[in-house]
Amino acid sequence: MPTTPHLDQLKQIHELNRGFLGLLQTRARARRDCLGLPAAVVPAMRVASEPLLDALAEFPRALFDLEIDIVQNLDRAVGLGDIRQ
Repeated sequence: MPTTPHLDQLKQIHELNRGFLGLLQTRARARRDCLGLPAAVVPAMRVASEPLLDALAEFPRALFDLEIDIVQNLDRAVGLGDIRQ
């Protein structure tokens, strides 16, 4: 079960959320893969206003999960080795 972040972490979470939403919007507008965003939501993401994205970013939890295994496998594929070494 997710834990609620401490208040001092909320600003960082909001900033990361906003960056992620901006990335999703850019990808949606370019008709690129939206990293798991449901297809029904993509049209709304394309036209979402800045204030709406700002408000969504203030959700008190991260809006995304980072899967390190994928990054690690990608690093191996491009010859960078294991990033944890």
